[in-house]
Amino acid sequence: ICGLYEAALVANALAGVGVDIATVGSALDFGCSSGRVVRVLQAAYPEVSWHGCDPNAPAIAWAGENLPGIEFFVNGDAPPLPLADGSLDMAYAISIWSPFAPELGLSWFDEMHRLIRPGGHLVCTTHGLTSVGLYAQLSLRTPQQSDEIIGALYRQGSWYAPEFGEEGDWGVINPDWGTAFLSPEWMLTHLCPRWRVLEFAPGRNQENQDVYVLQRV
Repeated sequence: ICGLYEAALVANALAGVGVDIATVGSALDFGCSSGRVVRVLQAAYPEVSWHGCDPNAPAIAWAGENLPGIEFFVNGDAPPLPLADGSLDMAYAISIWSPFAPELGLSWFDEMHRLIRPGGHLVCTTHGLTSVGLYAQLSLRTPQQSDEIIGALYRQGSWYAPEFGEEGDWGVINPDWGTAFLSPEWMLTHLCPRWRVLEFAPGRNQENQDVYVLQRV
């Protein structure tokens, strides 16, 4: 899979809030796997200092050997990342907060806040109500579970289940790594005022996940 769709998603999301990636000095693909998205952005914007990280060590090894001009490194299941405070102008994470248990997700938002300079941007996607509807339509979740998720989103703003079990997900074995759904109210409550929500686009990622553009305050 070439990553063109996701690269365009990131570029268009930033353009929608007045940010031209060509003006970005340094950027991170958080959860880059083998680099299929960052390789497209690096080809389009070679003037940017691109970084990519992922807990999947074999994927990062392949990317480091085959995608020159990008700094790749393996990250742990929890912060920190081996980057300096305020060293990034921008970061993006496509379908990365979706497996984090809410508390783990908050710790990674804190880490992005440390790494991104004031005024910099974070583009991220989450499962929300649009995802619930899509999965119900495709019969990927039962009506009972869909009702459970909707109820949790309205009551507490989040739903989480460690659905990967003992086998883990692509090498990640962690009880805080499963499937999470987050409401926009949860995002606002936990992220503001340290982050400014510049855009919220329900279902913008493949008519499934919600897309947020956050600005670091």
